[in-house]
Amino acid sequence: MTLVHRRLQAFVMAVSVALGCAVVVSAQSRAGAPTAAEARTFLDEVNQELLRLINYGNRTGWVQSTYITPDTELLNAQANEQLTNAITKYAKGARRFDTLTLPPLERRQMQVLENSLTLSAPPDPKEAEELARLLASMEGAYGSGKYCPASSPAKPAAQDDCLDIEKITEILAENRDPKRLQES
Repeated sequence: MTLVHRRLQAFVMAVSVALGCAVVVSAQSRAGAPTAAEARTFLDEVNQELLRLINYGNRTGWVQSTYITPDTELLNAQANEQLTNAITKYAKGARRFDTLTLPPLERRQMQVLENSLTLSAPPDPKEAEELARLLASMEGAYGSGKYCPASSPAKPAAQDDCLDIEKITEILAENRDPKRLQES
């Protein structure tokens, strides 16, 4: 696909999304103020979808942490991207119900949802994908990192001397020698 075709495709997608958003906004405007029933339906959808995405993300995260490879890193990045995009969408959607009087439990759910954005998905899908990959890469680097205590530029450590995170955790939990703990 040539650059011109990709740009044309991106333009068509952008116009389609913009028109789709305009239709949704105008439909909401015509519908009037939101109702408590709409809020309950919204929260039911949010709970169902986020439960699914969180479970999937936890599974892919476990696989990545257990088998640190570029493939598992990519799977975890994709799952995290889906979750971040969904949380961003739902947190923004919850604002629609800000002026509505809701039962305390539902009001609290809306507030928690609105405040749950620790990391907002960038609006550009490519940037959202890049962010998710960077986060998964950082997680993989942490899990596969090693500390080689005897290494220096003059004397590189033997591979047997290097400690992974599990071995360092074991040393810190079991050893009380301050000199040894400072080494780790």
